[in-house]
Order: sequence, then structure tokens, then C-alpha cells
Amino acid sequence: MLESHHRLALIADLHGHIEILLPALELCHAEKVDALVFLGDLIDRADQADACVEALRDWRAYGVSGNHEAEMLAALAQGADLKLKPETIQFIRALEPRLIAGDVCFLHDELEEPRVDPLQKFFNRETPRENGYRVLFVGHTHHRAARSDNGPLDVSHNITLDPNREYVINPGGARGTPCSFQTSKINRTTKNTKDTKKNKKTLCSLW
Repeated sequence: MLESHHRLALIADLHGHIEILLPALELCHAEKVDALVFLGDLIDRADQADACVEALRDWRAYGVSGNHEAEMLAALAQGADLKLKPETIQFIRALEPRLIAGDVCFLHDELEEPRVDPLQKFFNRETPRENGYRVLFVGHTHHRAARSDNGPLDVSHNITLDPNREYVINPGGARGTPCSFQTSKINRTTKNTKDTKKNKKTLCSLW
């Protein structure tokens, strides 16, 4: 279960780019991440789906279904021959709409309003506690952003999560860097080795 892991790496909207996933996994290994959580759209094109799932074989990997996984399952249901390995199809079918760990919820995109600008939709969404959660991690927009029930947050430096506040956090698309979450802080780190070591004392990082 997610609650049993001390440090989670959150990756959103990879869209099947194995050349981005592999360096991200190396970074997660260096940061001593316990498990991975994918916030939807891990895959896109069928020709890279097998490679992405194979790369996760040695990881404790969890994930939620995004619109691209839904489209792929719909194509399979209509009889499309996507030439996917059985274990890849099994992985995709096992994805849930959301994952819950205590008062933290992970999902791809809670609001379905296609005509609304993604960032406007993000900052206009309800606070998590109104939905039963204190912290909500989402993907889909490809834009790194965070807000509390007190307003938007600056994700360019450390953010301490106040237990009396509610948060919505989007780590941004995986073309950037992943986010790791533990219990009390979010801090932004670069892929630069010195920066990573300097910020290693934090419990949770938005890299």
C-alpha cells in the first residue's frame, strides 16, 4: 500500500517517452525513492508502451489512468491490434482512476471541462478537503503549479505543507523533472548534482 512507503516519486504525463523515463528513474534511484506513482498518461504511442512498462519491472510502481490509457483501452476493446505485450495490457487495465493514501489523493484530472483553459481550471478547482482530502496531486496540464486554500504557491523554492491547509499540487509534465513527496515539505531541485545534494535534507522535493 502507498501508506507503507516513506518517499514517493510522482511522475505525470510521460506520454510514452522512454528516453525521458530512464533518466527520471536514475534520479529517483539516486534520491532513494521507495516507490513511484504515475499521475496518468504514462503511455501514448503503442510502440513505446512496452518499453515504458518494462523499465518499471524492478520498481514498486503505482499509477492512475489518464486519458491516453483510456484511449488505448478503448482501441483494444474495439479489436485494434496494437501489438502490445500481455503484461503491458495487464498493467494498463490495472490502473485506477485515483489512488488514496490517508488524506492524500493522486489522480490525473478531476475536472472535465475541455473548453476551460487548463491553468484556469487548475486554480479554480475546489480545495481538496471539500472532496475529502487534504492534499491532491494531479497531472494533465503539463504545467508545474501548486496552490493552497490560501491561494497560489511559488514552486521555485521550498514549500512547507501546513497540516491546517489544503493543497493541490501538479508536478508538471515529465519533460521537466519528477516530484517526490513524503510528509512535510515540497522543495524544487534541479538535476544538477550539487543542487540535489544540497537539498537532500528536505523530506519532500519538487525537482
